[in-house]
Amino acid sequence: MKRGVGMSITNEEDITCEVCGTKSAKKYVMIDNKKVCKDCAKKLIENIDEDDGIKESIDQPQEQVIEKKKDEKRNKTFLIGTITVIVGIIIICIFFGVLAREQNDSRYTQGIDLIKVGKYSDASGLLLNMEYKNSKVLYNYANAQIKRTTDGLAAESFLNKIPNSYSGEFADEIKALKESVKETINQQKQQQAEQKKQQQQAKREKIRSSILISKVSTDNPNSAGGVNFRVVWKNTSDKVIKYCFFTVVPYNAVGDIVSCTIRRESEYTGKVTGPIAPGEWYGEGKYWDCAWYNNSIVKAKLKKIVINYMDGTSIQIEGNDIDSVQA
Repeated sequence: MKRGVGMSITNEEDITCEVCGTKSAKKYVMIDNKKVCKDCAKKLIENIDEDDGIKESIDQPQEQVIEKKKDEKRNKTFLIGTITVIVGIIIICIFFGVLAREQNDSRYTQGIDLIKVGKYSDASGLLLNMEYKNSKVLYNYANAQIKRTTDGLAAESFLNKIPNSYSGEFADEIKALKESVKETINQQKQQQAEQKKQQQQAKREKIRSSILISKVSTDNPNSAGGVNFRVVWKNTSDKVIKYCFFTVVPYNAVGDIVSCTIRRESEYTGKVTGPIAPGEWYGEGKYWDCAWYNNSIVKAKLKKIVINYMDGTSIQIEGNDIDSVQA
């Protein structure tokens, strides 16, 4: 039996097999226009490959065989299409992966070249947000170079993000920069401390040149417990004083702050209305009457001084600076 032999399946009563000559009411097969019983048909086609589907067709109606062939074809087409799509996706991913790697290689190399010629700002911009090889290290190194002379602490912050074990590009330069930045920070701290010291000194000089306090005193309590206080002082500035305010706090004999028994407050602010000319003394024979009511008050201390000048400027003295204006 050869491939390509014409064959169909049908039913017929009492047919005679044209191969073996027996009569049968079973299905028969038309092979080369001959009616062949099922058994003979199997023997004739037993050498045909299973892929041809002929053996199965003997036991199935022709419509089922055709439909099955169509399903197999559709499945085969779908499988081929699916495989084609998957292969296409893989190829695209590989292509864009290669392209991205080439682009990263280019940016990375450009960043290194920019650092080599000292263009740290350009290198920083190029390496920003880059996740490739040692790009983060180079980015932090470039920014540390930018900040090294203007902001040592910022430069140190960038360098601290680089591991001490780093041994890639510019490893020696990074190590040297870390040492240099430490020295820069120490110098900047010294400069800042000196500037602060100078500013404080200038402030003290300004305060000393504004007023001189020669006396702060209280009177003995009167019969009602009222206590007066006075301040004798000199305008040591070169400006005319418009108003001067003295805030004082009373103390008892054992050095504790006490309060007024009526106002329930310790602080009292006395006001002087000018004009008080430069070099002029004020306060002798003057006092603030009954600033407090408390029989235990023996003295008072200045807490704050506020001076308003005729030119609209003002100065405030408090804390440790109070001691610097007292004789």
